[in-house]
Amino acid sequence: MKKTNDSDRLNLILSELKISKNALSKALGYTNNVGLTNISKGMYGFSSEMASRLVKLHPAFNYDWILEGKGEMLNEKSVEKISIQQQSSQLEINFDALVQVSQQNAETNLQNAKSLDRIISLYEKEKEEKAALIKLLQGTQSNDTVAAERDNYKAMYESLAGVTTAKRVIRSVDTKVIPDTKPHRADRRTKH
Repeated sequence: MKKTNDSDRLNLILSELKISKNALSKALGYTNNVGLTNISKGMYGFSSEMASRLVKLHPAFNYDWILEGKGEMLNEKSVEKISIQQQSSQLEINFDALVQVSQQNAETNLQNAKSLDRIISLYEKEKEEKAALIKLLQGTQSNDTVAAERDNYKAMYESLAGVTTAKRVIRSVDTKVIPDTKPHRADRRTKH
């Protein structure tokens, strides 16, 4: 690696760590970033104390490189360790994303199952009601029972099929099952 000055090395460290001067200063235990700002302006160089703190915090960095620019920025063993850590970190990110997608799919599947159960329930209820209506229309029940069930079916059909359909069904029940209680014209003539 070519020889660098303290300012260049600081910029490379910040780039490698992907943090700001402020964040690095706080991580190193300083209350402000004046020391790092002075290094970046070329006013001062790294002190042995600052280099030691940085290597203690991030052991991958080469102490001699930080202090004097000698050797490589990262220790060879640390480069392998960083690579493994980066791969591990990427796997964790991928796993977290996979878990999140799986949770979303599970929630969607649960909502779909609930909707399907509701549809099946409504279908079964409608099927039962149609069977009862057919029985009703066939006249197998007494007029009192037919009148009571007609009111029940009126309410059910209004909720399931809308008011218009309910009115049509009730009209058909009225005309097909319950006999007309008014005397016919022919009956009126014969009674007089």
